[in-house]
Amino acid sequence: MRVPVCTSISLQQLGQLIAAASTTKNFTHDPLVNRSSDQNETYKPLPESYARYLNSNVAYKNYQTLVVWTEAKKLCEKEGARLVVADQETYTYLINLDKISRLHVGIHRIGDEWISIHDGSVVNNVPWAIGQPDMRFGCVGTQTWTGLLETIPCDKGKDVRYQHYFCEIPIPKNIL
Repeated sequence: MRVPVCTSISLQQLGQLIAAASTTKNFTHDPLVNRSSDQNETYKPLPESYARYLNSNVAYKNYQTLVVWTEAKKLCEKEGARLVVADQETYTYLINLDKISRLHVGIHRIGDEWISIHDGSVVNNVPWAIGQPDMRFGCVGTQTWTGLLETIPCDKGKDVRYQHYFCEIPIPKNIL
């Protein structure tokens, strides 16, 4: 079998061909499961009520129920998700999405360090509101509509804070 040889193609044209080949896929129009004919991969929709935010690699689900921080964390984990940990811009977007005044954030204190519930890593450069963190409290939530963060009580008791929450899930490569 003879392999055709192309000798008069520029590097730019070659790059365009490679890019086109890597992004072209033939999908069926089944809304629940799409099958790529060339790679035999299955593509699924996000779980019910989850929505992708911009081009992030996570999807969010909004809960209107007011709960304490520890309950929000447990409820997210119960459905295989986690309490949201994001940047200030994302917090502001989520708060303004449904005119929520405050929401729980997946950061808590261990000793003098603020830890992400995602992987247990130390969170540096936390976008604290003025006068924060208040070391009397060990969990984190947003302060009003700014997306800035403040410390809050983790559980019921004095100064308890019932707030809304968002759960997030990572978006696997094969999700639409």
